[in-house]
Amino acid sequence: MLDTCSVSSCDRPAIGGGLCEGHNRRKRKGYRGNFDAPFRRMNTKDCSVGGCTEYHVGNGLCQNHRLGALRLARKKYFVERLGGKCVRCGVTHHYLAFDFHHRDPATKLFDICYYINQKTMPVLLAELSKCELLCAVCHRLEHANYVRLEEHAQQFLEVYRASPEQ
Repeated sequence: MLDTCSVSSCDRPAIGGGLCEGHNRRKRKGYRGNFDAPFRRMNTKDCSVGGCTEYHVGNGLCQNHRLGALRLARKKYFVERLGGKCVRCGVTHHYLAFDFHHRDPATKLFDICYYINQKTMPVLLAELSKCELLCAVCHRLEHANYVRLEEHAQQFLEVYRASPEQ
């Protein structure tokens, strides 16, 4: 059984000298305030997104909402940087409807949208230079080998038309 901290208001496990990690740190750093005061988070403001009760870490947002906003801002910037319209069909959509398609899969180092918050901007922009902007529909058709599938679909359609309805 672990001993608890010797400070009366603390019930954390003691790590050394009869003090918990936090009180031990206060002692080492020469804390001059109320040594027995309970620990609290320095940041007591909530996230500014309605219904979120997490503490904010920057710009009034919690870590999850801040990273989500950063992800959307970077994607919008990248879509604008590549022209804002699909290179195949020429349609302009909302920026979330676009995918970054690598022109040569052999040069692909990573998926841009997966690492959009984890890589630095110069690294992301270098990878983006290998891509073209496709809308989601054109990107799916590109990877589905559409021409071959269209031939098979035509064969199935003929079979369905020839069979009597049940």
